[in-house]
Amino acid sequence: RAEPAFGERVPYLVVCGAPSSRLMDVVVAPRVLLDSGGRLRLNAQYYITKQINAALARVLQLVGVDVNAWFATMARPQRRPPQKRPPPASVRRNAGTIDRFYLSSHCVVCDSLTRSGAALCGSCRGQPQLAVAVLHARAAALHAALSRLVQVCRHCEGGGGRPPCGGVAAGRVACDSLDCSLFFDRRKAELEGATCASQLAAAL
Repeated sequence: RAEPAFGERVPYLVVCGAPSSRLMDVVVAPRVLLDSGGRLRLNAQYYITKQINAALARVLQLVGVDVNAWFATMARPQRRPPQKRPPPASVRRNAGTIDRFYLSSHCVVCDSLTRSGAALCGSCRGQPQLAVAVLHARAAALHAALSRLVQVCRHCEGGGGRPPCGGVAAGRVACDSLDCSLFFDRRKAELEGATCASQLAAAL
């Protein structure tokens, strides 16, 4: 069906958009976010203020705690970790959008400032063995996390670990249920691993 029936519950997610965007302009289907390759980001601020803080406030206001004031004083992360940044390829595919202005100018190893488009800063380029070792260790940690998730999925009845059938390779997880939280964790680990691999290739 191209459109939902009357009264049907429709899954959606709120993603980051322009500051003046209406809510209807930043709502996408879950699979749109999953298939964006890191171009779209879940609007954590929306879910924290509208969902988490609202629930906390109902509990903590009994003891006089102002949750919204407390949240307003919390420090905010200024940059995403290197493995969570969109790969340059995905930004280039959207060169006509605002995404092209958000290319990171920070080293993927030490997070120091570097030239725009350069993966490593001057200091890390001067220590290539150390830079590659750090990136290899990061990639290995992400691969281990993904392997643990896949192992859990393969013991589930949701379709993981089946023999080759319908284009699904042996040992791969076929399940793509949006009702399973592990599905989102697995996709996130896959995306971060691919980003880290591209950063490692750029540094070599």
